[in-house]
Amino acid sequence: MSLFENINAVVQEELQVTGFDANKESMGGNFERVVFEDGIYPGYLVEYIDLGTQKFNGFQGGADTFDKAVHLGVVVFDFNNKDENDQPRYVILGTGLFPLKVSLNPKAKFRKIFKAFNYNDDPKKKHFAQFLGKTNSYNFKVTKRKSKDGKSEFNVIDFESATPCMVGNLGQSQRAVLPEINERDYALLLWNTPTMEQWNSIRRGAEGVSPLDERNFHQFKVLQATDFDGSPLDLLLRDNSVDITTPPEKDTDDPNLGSQNETKKEVASQQVDDIPWEQVQDKADPVVPNVMPAMPEDL
Repeated sequence: MSLFENINAVVQEELQVTGFDANKESMGGNFERVVFEDGIYPGYLVEYIDLGTQKFNGFQGGADTFDKAVHLGVVVFDFNNKDENDQPRYVILGTGLFPLKVSLNPKAKFRKIFKAFNYNDDPKKKHFAQFLGKTNSYNFKVTKRKSKDGKSEFNVIDFESATPCMVGNLGQSQRAVLPEINERDYALLLWNTPTMEQWNSIRRGAEGVSPLDERNFHQFKVLQATDFDGSPLDLLLRDNSVDITTPPEKDTDDPNLGSQNETKKEVASQQVDDIPWEQVQDKADPVVPNVMPAMPEDL
């Protein structure tokens, strides 16, 4: 079964199980490596991964907390930068190494991003997964950064900058339908209603790597959830005989493979374009043009 077959029914089942509604506030791959210039780019959500309950380090010496966490990922397109097939190049940017804490507090980043996505306060939209796909297009602020050693560049995305991507004349505009990407570059995992298709989708870029290996970044992170044992996902994996107990063996040709330092280095290099906005922005934000790269008129 396709990952997104009957996606609406799957999300509705998840909502029925959890009763979750992000509208309500409460006070408590495999793609070409590209780096975009600073700008506003059209894109859409392609990754939503429930990470279960994760540990968050206390802010400025405060106590650590354990909260529900998610990963978001967006594909953005540069229509002024075409590939050899005359298609716009794209890059997938997300929350990566720093998962997003689930909170409906009006000041929480999770809540602010959801409000940006659900710009028209549609009461039927209750879950981020309902925004997956090319018909839910937005414009996003993307910034180019340099690594600390100055040897490489990467992009970060401001999720809260999301605004509807519209095309057409004033008064006759409509939501842009952006190019489709390969389904292997989508990732979806719903904590309470998982499927094996979902589980397999979140190993993007780590095919054949054990879920207990840190290089298999998302699956490894999910297994670290404090509420994983006995969860619907735990039961699903056991029912399908997925080995989540045997530590990965070292490659005999590479004695460093699998070591803590080596895996952390590889994870950092794979996820460098996933560092969230607030972790890397300078004291003064860079000047970003208020125009979006040109898109074909027939979008």
